[in-house]
Amino acid sequence: MLRNLASLALVSLALGLGSCRALKNFDLIELADAKVHNLEALHPHEGRHAYVAGLVGDIEYLLRRGVKRTRVGRADPDQGAVPVPENECLANLVALARFDPADERVAALQVLWSCRVATECPWALSRERAVRELGAAALRIGVGPPVGLAPEATLDDAQTVGRALAKVMAALGDGEDVLDDGSLTLAEACEGVRSLMFDVAGGRRVLFGLGQLLSDPRRTPTEDDALRTLLGEVEVRCIGQTLAQALGDEAPRVRAAAVEASVRSGGPGVLAIILGQLDRESSDEVLAAALRLVAAEGLPLREEGIDPTDYARAREVWLSQLVRYAVEHPAGSVRVQAMLALAVVADSGPDSLRAEDWEDWWFARSAVGEGAPAGEGLGW
Repeated sequence: MLRNLASLALVSLALGLGSCRALKNFDLIELADAKVHNLEALHPHEGRHAYVAGLVGDIEYLLRRGVKRTRVGRADPDQGAVPVPENECLANLVALARFDPADERVAALQVLWSCRVATECPWALSRERAVRELGAAALRIGVGPPVGLAPEATLDDAQTVGRALAKVMAALGDGEDVLDDGSLTLAEACEGVRSLMFDVAGGRRVLFGLGQLLSDPRRTPTEDDALRTLLGEVEVRCIGQTLAQALGDEAPRVRAAAVEASVRSGGPGVLAIILGQLDRESSDEVLAAALRLVAAEGLPLREEGIDPTDYARAREVWLSQLVRYAVEHPAGSVRVQAMLALAVVADSGPDSLRAEDWEDWWFARSAVGEGAPAGEGLGW
């Protein structure tokens, strides 16, 4: 009897207080699904925020989900004005990122929403944070270098992606094969998903579906392993594509975050590519971020298969580039970062933050035939 009364009290509370969204002020728990609900409400359309949305707190979300399951009253939250949806978006994204990614479904939601915010959100601060979260995920699961889609790639549409996921469900006994072309093993169905050509938006659909399937307690260990492996592969593709896209973002702060995430994930080879493209970068913020990476990681080492002479020539170009930034760049932040990087990578260089010291070091080095030939100055 007391249990029934308690249930009725919770329902009454959800219906009474939930309508005015007062429960958000009393959250004592954290639910990943509540953050996802709010992010979905804030992003009904690509490229813009919603200024009217049904946002919920964690306890309110939990109570409304219970109300929905019991079919008592309304389960949907009331729509209300959201004066600054950018702040709400960033707050919910940060809160979602705090959850333990050991839960595969939660990890899939984290990657899914970081990818979506990084590629669709109109606010640069949220895109930057999403890229940084993807950088951490990339290190955790071993993404490697960012890889974008080829311009001529033909993408599979939403229906094709949906059919491939339906085949996985059918192989798990959760549904019928929508194509009705005979039964497939789980391995065959997973291979069908792997063969899809999808962009970040299509990959997000796959992540959501696989995450839901993995959260089903009826899964056997063998099924779990197959789904977990496939989920990880899709996460790698989505993160790699998103980081590649973020390297060309219009906002310097997002590009800077993408440079850091890409180098941390992809290693020295990515740093070498980025150093080769820095002269085309117009933002001091991005330049400083790349130079911080050189100070932290050093210049790329020679990899197996690279001719020593070619590597020595490339290293000399990188040193010349660093000295040029240290001596001539108009932004103080770039000059300082260049000198800090030189202090790490330049043999017998001055431990100095004076541009004149590094210019003298370069000319003296060239005069004795070390590195660039004498008379070429900084090699520009």
